[in-house]
Amino acid sequence: IDPAYPVERIEFMLADTAAPFIVTKSGYLQSSEAEKILLDADWEIIAQNPTENPPPVADSENLAYVIYTSGSTGKPKGAMLTQANLAHYVQALQQEFCLTPDDRYLHLASIAFSSSRRHLLFPLAHGASVVIADEEQRMDPLPLFRLVKQESVTVFDAVPSFQRYCMNALLELETERRKELLNKNLRLIVSASEPLLSDIPATWMFEFKHPAQHIHMIGQTETSGIISLNHVTEEDVIGEVRAVSVGRPISNTKIYLLDENQQPVASGEAGEIYVCGDGLGRGYLNRPELNEQKFIELSIEDDSGSKNIQRVCRTGDYARLLPDGRLECLGRQDFQIKIRGNRVELGEIEASLISNPNVRECSVIGREDQPGQIRLVAYIVARQKSDSLIEELRALTREKLPDYMQPAAFVMIDSLPLTPNGKIDRKSLPVPDESAFAVEKDYAAPRNQTEKLIAEIFAEVLGFSRVGINDNFFEFGGHSLLASRIIARLRKTFKVEIPLRAIFEAPTVAEVAKKTELYQRQTEFASTNDLTKIERPEVIPLSFAQQRLWFLAQMETESSTYNMSEVFRLSGKLEIEELKFAARKV
Repeated sequence: IDPAYPVERIEFMLADTAAPFIVTKSGYLQSSEAEKILLDADWEIIAQNPTENPPPVADSENLAYVIYTSGSTGKPKGAMLTQANLAHYVQALQQEFCLTPDDRYLHLASIAFSSSRRHLLFPLAHGASVVIADEEQRMDPLPLFRLVKQESVTVFDAVPSFQRYCMNALLELETERRKELLNKNLRLIVSASEPLLSDIPATWMFEFKHPAQHIHMIGQTETSGIISLNHVTEEDVIGEVRAVSVGRPISNTKIYLLDENQQPVASGEAGEIYVCGDGLGRGYLNRPELNEQKFIELSIEDDSGSKNIQRVCRTGDYARLLPDGRLECLGRQDFQIKIRGNRVELGEIEASLISNPNVRECSVIGREDQPGQIRLVAYIVARQKSDSLIEELRALTREKLPDYMQPAAFVMIDSLPLTPNGKIDRKSLPVPDESAFAVEKDYAAPRNQTEKLIAEIFAEVLGFSRVGINDNFFEFGGHSLLASRIIARLRKTFKVEIPLRAIFEAPTVAEVAKKTELYQRQTEFASTNDLTKIERPEVIPLSFAQQRLWFLAQMETESSTYNMSEVFRLSGKLEIEELKFAARKV
């Protein structure tokens, strides 16, 4: 459970699972009645227990975990995966990744995101190390790349949208500084969860001249995570920018492309992806009606021509088969989209909005008015006009939904456009103007050159004609990845190192200007107070402490104990790798 989730969502997940125990720290999940094991307050008790592995009590069909995804009916869905599913996952990926104990895998995902199993359990299952990025590093490319180089990371695994922000941040740097940050120990660059446009691996290959192999994948939480992958080659990225193929199914997995009558489509035609195999999970927790829709039995012809009844999962994703036998993803044809790698059911957002008594109708869509930048826009039909309704809805979504599911813009309309058969005509919903991205405020112009430059950066990154000095970056549709672009531009413009957290602490132009000027003064102070060598021709006498050390050194010529304040004797087996790790940390 991500502690950053809204309280209401966390309480639903705890009630849905009826978990008897919660492993956490003091101050979290205080309202739950489940017994808590506190890793901080209870550590002395925990440390008294045996350190040996307990006897195994789970078999392959027991649940390994439940991960919640966005739900179209307004409540999250808990996908259930078994120990056998997890064993299949880590073994199938190993056939493609070939991890060794020398590998160091970067952990970027939230623990509540399905990718965290690939970032954590997969490398550990094969003896590799895991390097866990902290909150700032997960959002800011420059600290992240410093970590990647410092820890000699060999596998960099991130959703394509985050890779794009990292790539843009590096391109902002001078060539020499970029070379200093790029880690040549990286042997694998991995992407999943979103379409990968070919310009991203092309930049790594040709602009950065990085030797790493690229792997792009597709999968669903309900099917263990990954069902198909592609080892990206130069042929995949040369030429015009296009979506990179997701390759072929991983081992022990079969993919069928079927039409609306659940019949196979011809090669080159679009069909819905149906999946069966060892990765297919148990279904959704406490959702039998949904399981009947998504997890079905089909009579499918095998390679020998005989038909077998197989349990399959309808993914809702569409693809076509390329002439070389690889899959090309074509997106979804329902109301589910991906926002920064997270699966979002638009119906869940709409259900939250409609709970406001003054909302008569609503529709939420993901707009890509700027290439590569999808923003959630909510269209609201109110029962009666209210100047405060949008503020109420913003507060409501902050209370009920994770940040990646909160609409960036709210548009008030008189009625929702309909198609001839009475459905909402989402293509006819109007493009939101700039006023839709924040609560109405009086525009305040920049007062000095610093504010003017920062306002221009905000406007360009957000895609607006202008931004006032009191306009809030996040209320205008900003998020962590866009914030990293703001920081990259600030660093380049003002020649000063500004941490990403500055945007979260001070999200308006005026506040960022103050922070920027503060960091500039600190930088100037540091540059004018560097230590400089001073010529001293005369002999400088020793201090009393230096005289004492010199005297003791003469008495104990063969020993260095004169410079040791304390001595400790340690007994037990010396763990060489642990000692190396500690030395590296120091």
